[in-house]
Order: sequence, then C-alpha cells, then structure tokens
Amino acid sequence: AFCKHFGFSEENEFRIICSPIYTRKFRDVNGRRIAYLELFKPTKQKTSKGDKSKFLDAIEKIIIGPHRDKYEREKELSFWLKSTDNNIDVAVSDIPYL
Repeated sequence: AFCKHFGFSEENEFRIICSPIYTRKFRDVNGRRIAYLELFKPTKQKTSKGDKSKFLDAIEKIIIGPHRDKYEREKELSFWLKSTDNNIDVAVSDIPYL
C-alpha cells in the first residue's frame, strides 16, 4: 500500500515504489529461498578493513514490521548487513502480527 496504517508511524520510513521492469532475484539464506529486487547496484570504497559497500550509507536503522517470522528476518538481515560491512541498526516492530 502507498499509505500506511498510523500504527506504523514509529517507523518514519520512506517507501520506494518501482515499476515491474525489475526482475525478481533470489538468494539462499540459512536454507531458505529469499526473493528480492536489486534496486541499487552496490559500489565499493577502500577502507582500512578492505572494500566496504556504500549503497546503504544513507540508512541509519531498519525496522522489521509484523510478520510471523520477524525475529528470523531480523537475524538474517543483521547477518547480511555485517557481511557487507554496514553498521545499520536492525530492530523489530512492537506491532503484533495478526
């Protein structure tokens, strides 16, 4: 949905709306197949630790919304972010999954 329910106001998010020109891709995470759209190509910068992905520099925090597997999603996202050397805070919304 373009507009969110007021219960999600804590997330203070921006929505990205894309046309169907993007091809859905898949990756395997902990034995599960995860679908995603690659909207931005990562760029690399040299750091003292090696190459660091820059494409997430503008994101400070990601809040996982209501889902029956929200804690698993939090774990998977945190693992992936660490693998890209991005220090982004990941949290789980208090809004219950119904």
